[in-house]
Amino acid sequence: MSKEKEVVTKIHGILDSCRKQIEKEIGVEVTINYKLKFHHLSTYELREIVLSVCNVTWAELTSKVRKSEIIIARQLYSFFARTVQKKSLRVISDEVGNGDHTSVMHSVKIIRDMIDSKNELYIQYFTEIESRINNR
Repeated sequence: MSKEKEVVTKIHGILDSCRKQIEKEIGVEVTINYKLKFHHLSTYELREIVLSVCNVTWAELTSKVRKSEIIIARQLYSFFARTVQKKSLRVISDEVGNGDHTSVMHSVKIIRDMIDSKNELYIQYFTEIESRINNR
């Protein structure tokens, strides 16, 4: 494990410990939003990770198909392209073929909402993608 990943892992542990202590003291569930810093994740790498985890093709992801597994893959790709790669909404919408930046905004919001509401399927995909990004 690289030194940088070690530091991030320790920070996550500290944040989780603090969150648990706060929850214990006030009796309310607490969500801590923190961002991991990923370096030099290429579009190709992100694309391959998301496609592999979600088990869809790029043609399916960029199509107008509205099957749930494809929608989730599209949302996850949009989320990571926006939050990790810091791409503009327009660039992401052009990549996924919908041409509308508001769809990307909605995708990012949906992923955050599903993670916060502890949706198991979204969390499973999200953590697997996050893990593969960290371990590449």
